[in-house]
Amino acid sequence: MTDMYEVTVRRENEWWIGVVDGVGATEARSFTELKGMVRDLIVVMHDMDSDDGFEVTYRMPPLPPEIQAVIEEGRRHPERRTPWRSRRAR
Repeated sequence: MTDMYEVTVRRENEWWIGVVDGVGATEARSFTELKGMVRDLIVVMHDMDSDDGFEVTYRMPPLPPEIQAVIEEGRRHPERRTPWRSRRAR
């Protein structure tokens, strides 16, 4: 049977925080980087030889309603969306 680990993910400013149930926490600057950090944390904390023997699932708390409303509006009217990069350049 493969071991399973559940990670609660949240954003804090520019950081992605991952709390692995029963293991510990780690942080990274991107979600992709966080996934690697989480696997490394599990391997180190359980003194494993590799990260092949377990699975990881991720969960994020629900978004605030006002942010969810903006996302839903963008899904309903994709023609109104502004590309992310052009918004950041303003």
